[in-house]
Amino acid sequence: WPRTLRWRLILTYALLLALRLVLLGVALNLFLARALYATEFSFFQNEALASVSASQTRFDALTLGSAANCSDALPYETAFQQAIADPIIASHPGAIQGVYLLDGAGSVLAPLSAQTGTSATRYLEPKRLARLASSAERTFNPDATGAGSQQLASDGYFVTNRAVPYGVELIALRYYGASRCVTPRHAALGYVEIVTTFTRTRLALTTIRLSLYVIVALVFVAGLLIGAPLTSVALRPLSRVTQAARRVAAGDLIQRGRLKHGDDEIGQLGATFDLMVARIEAAFGAR
Repeated sequence: WPRTLRWRLILTYALLLALRLVLLGVALNLFLARALYATEFSFFQNEALASVSASQTRFDALTLGSAANCSDALPYETAFQQAIADPIIASHPGAIQGVYLLDGAGSVLAPLSAQTGTSATRYLEPKRLARLASSAERTFNPDATGAGSQQLASDGYFVTNRAVPYGVELIALRYYGASRCVTPRHAALGYVEIVTTFTRTRLALTTIRLSLYVIVALVFVAGLLIGAPLTSVALRPLSRVTQAARRVAAGDLIQRGRLKHGDDEIGQLGATFDLMVARIEAAFGAR
């Protein structure tokens, strides 16, 4: 059956219908994916800034200490992890790839576990960090007293043309690197890097793509079901010509196609066939 013209036309009709839907789905997926990533990243930026801002007081308290001899003060690396990194990751399960404190050169300062390896730097764009550092350094005052930790500037970007898309928010942060018992007490300038891998958007896009595959399969089947009767109707005149040709080949020269088609190709074929048979009949009658 795949060799018959009828089924070739049916398959062509169904494939073209499915192909149009696939192309529409691909274009919609590209547009929708970009919009979803941009929307989630916007929410992510706002949440990242708010989370760091809410954690700064505790970060200062853990680093500076409250005891008279500062015995309860923690190293800033540990304080950063407990006050900023761990709460952000815990409040966004599966959505945050990591939270890091960097210096102006992009080296990891905290947490200590991230100082080896490339978990932080693989997502970092040095040019974006350098631009943020240039902006933050203009307002940074290491000798300011009583100011505590302070956000000076921020920048963010996201990348979707990788196997795993990701977004990065960079926040320039004025923080204390030692307890309040250290004299003189100078503030340091660091950069909080928060990385997301868009878990929610990727899950949504996976669902959309699976739905698209199912729809394409259903449309292909529907194309076969719709195309079969349409093709049968379109090829019916050819079937009449074929039957007439077989009778003529058997010696019945009075057979004609007598198609009702006019100016289309099938009508021209029927008219030509009838004229040919008439001439053959006339030639045999003249003998």
